[in-house]
Amino acid sequence: MKPQRWYPLLFLAGLIMACNVPAFPFSSPRAVPTNPPSLPTAAAPTLTPTIAVSPTASGPKDCGNAAGCLIAAARACAPANGTYTLSLDMGGVTASTIMQFTIQGPDAEGMCAFEVQTVGSSVMYSDEARQQLRDSGLSDEQIDAQAQQMAEQIRADGPRGKCKGKAEDLASMLQNWQQGNFGSEDWAPFVCTGGNLGTGGESQPTETPQPTETPSAGIPTPVLRFVSTRTDRGYVIYEFAVDNWQAFPPELFTPAPDLPPCGLNPNASRTWVDLKDADTDKALKGFCGLSKPGSLNGIWFAVKEGEAPPRAVIVDIWDRREDIHYLSAPVTLP
Repeated sequence: MKPQRWYPLLFLAGLIMACNVPAFPFSSPRAVPTNPPSLPTAAAPTLTPTIAVSPTASGPKDCGNAAGCLIAAARACAPANGTYTLSLDMGGVTASTIMQFTIQGPDAEGMCAFEVQTVGSSVMYSDEARQQLRDSGLSDEQIDAQAQQMAEQIRADGPRGKCKGKAEDLASMLQNWQQGNFGSEDWAPFVCTGGNLGTGGESQPTETPQPTETPSAGIPTPVLRFVSTRTDRGYVIYEFAVDNWQAFPPELFTPAPDLPPCGLNPNASRTWVDLKDADTDKALKGFCGLSKPGSLNGIWFAVKEGEAPPRAVIVDIWDRREDIHYLSAPVTLP
């Protein structure tokens, strides 16, 4: 299976329009608790403005949030620290991710060693977008809750890892980002370990994943388990896990660009997961971007405080390539 990589453009855009996050700007063919209207086509990505920072007298250069300083340090593979903010404006919704780069300098092999961590994120609606959401029936509290959920997901899934590569490749990547150019293989020239950037470097294949053989043989019925509830800004979040998640092959959760998209996300996963009302079969929450079987332990749905939840819930794990549904037994809610 192709190793996981972080795709800057697809990640930021896909998170807004993917079905596994209650996003605003794009309509979706999946059933979700709310159905807000669509906004205009996405605008070109823009970079948050940076401020020039002078280097320190000794030790690693402190670039602050000055992109030019960090690019210059990368080109020379000079020890430096700095933050880099990418912002993507998707028709009234601006999603930002803040990364901390630490350039250590050349390693024993002459490669430029550096580390990256995602340290912050934000999602902001324009006044027009907020008003359209209000017109669709959402309260300001619900709008803020959506933005917070997306921001938390951006930070949780943002790039992390220790990498090495050619200094010019690192400088080129940062330069391209500054110019608003993001590619699906930005991290391909680097060998990374740890975090979610762990790859095999340039030796890894970059072609579109090919369809795999059906893994249906031996896959059991999912065992859904209610975990807990928590409250968040006027909502009760019901959290679940699939106890036998390890029985579901990783191939089920690879990107499937050859299958129908999830909203405008062309790289939705092969398998989509729905939590459903066991009595009505109504979808309560859909996940179309799960990347690994272990993600089945983090599924959830939300009910507004004061409203009655379903009596019982099932999980529907749908292998779209083989059109096979794996349905759990109903789980009664407390």
